[in-house]
Amino acid sequence: MANVQAYFEKFVSRIRLNLEENQMLRGKRDFVIRRIESRLPGIFRSEDLVCPPFWFRNQGSYQMGTGTLPVGRDFDIDLGLYFEMDPDDILPVDMKRLVHGALKGYTKEVLIRRPCITVKYQTLPCHVDIAVYCDGSMSRDGLPRLAMGKNRSGEEFCGWEVSDAMALNSEIFGSYAEDELRQFRRIVRYLKRWKDVSFAAEGNAAPRGIALTVASHEYFTFRCFRDGTPDDLDALTEVVQGMLNSFTVRPLRWWVLGGDSHTVTITLPVEPHTDLCERMSALQVKNFYEELKRLLDALEIAGRGRSAAKACSVLQGVFGGDFPGPAA
Repeated sequence: MANVQAYFEKFVSRIRLNLEENQMLRGKRDFVIRRIESRLPGIFRSEDLVCPPFWFRNQGSYQMGTGTLPVGRDFDIDLGLYFEMDPDDILPVDMKRLVHGALKGYTKEVLIRRPCITVKYQTLPCHVDIAVYCDGSMSRDGLPRLAMGKNRSGEEFCGWEVSDAMALNSEIFGSYAEDELRQFRRIVRYLKRWKDVSFAAEGNAAPRGIALTVASHEYFTFRCFRDGTPDDLDALTEVVQGMLNSFTVRPLRWWVLGGDSHTVTITLPVEPHTDLCERMSALQVKNFYEELKRLLDALEIAGRGRSAAKACSVLQGVFGGDFPGPAA
């Protein structure tokens, strides 16, 4: 069997955010923080309101250390804005409107979206997503709540929803030893690049990055060679096999359009325990399964191969041209 670990490690060095890109994202994040800190109290006063204390926290792949260079989409950074307040004190859309007021004019496009406020940049391929929370300090259950909804959203799409990003981070990353954590983060990055290569960027065609992270955590086991060096191919193969096994496939009669029926649930391991695939249509879930199967086939072929060149060629078919080969 050809050992392709060196090529996986070169691959991850190509697709992870480098120092310059991290500095760019940090700079945009810091500008957003300063803008909110300087303007938000005045926005509250202009409406005869008292601005509650607030603080910020990095979130998403940037905070988890799984950021990956995007393909066909913007760089992004997730920022949590936490208010020390009772969620009964203000409607979530009203709170987001006030935060939007502090950011309005900073760039040409500041959007209130259902889960967050997005600051887009015209001259750079990046944006900042600000999720607005009550921090839980004044909630009866002590849990943070995310402001969901946007202007003209129906009541069923608005509310303060339990969402504990800090607990999620602890749940996923709190149990790994140092070597295990490094391999786990590489596995997540491989899957994120596979997602970008295999699915359309728009809509819900692709599985969410957080869904891939949670599924990786569920099925990950540290794998290494006899000499103790990591074996990412084996670890990734086990994760993908576990994900495929989690699907329910029900054969349908041959004349039913689309063939077999596929269902899958990837459950957030902390409150509110939502299904991270719930927005995917039946056809999108089926495509998710088929692309995972294609990925597993490639990983198994690479694992059986005796030639590193042939193994890398197969892996390039699922990970794209950034996956290196012996001549790269």
